[in-house]
Amino acid sequence: PTLDRIADQDVCLVLGKTGSGKSTLLQGIAGKKFLSKTYEIESGALDKIVYDADDALEEFKIGHDKVSQTSSIHCLERNKDNGEIMCYVD
Repeated sequence: PTLDRIADQDVCLVLGKTGSGKSTLLQGIAGKKFLSKTYEIESGALDKIVYDADDALEEFKIGHDKVSQTSSIHCLERNKDNGEIMCYVD
């Protein structure tokens, strides 16, 4: 389904290692506001400050562990200044 949506469109493929911020970037491109919070690491060794998108897009879930939250390819469509559509693919 995602491949059908991007046919004949400009595409920006967002690539990176797990935890590098791909989904966070796409939430920002979507215009979501970010909230900081303290996240307790499962081992309990320490806490860290993390950022979550307020009213986040479910397709681009932000994780805070080194476990991928992306289970399939998704496309975020945004209008460009010239009226064409840019599709950001994660």
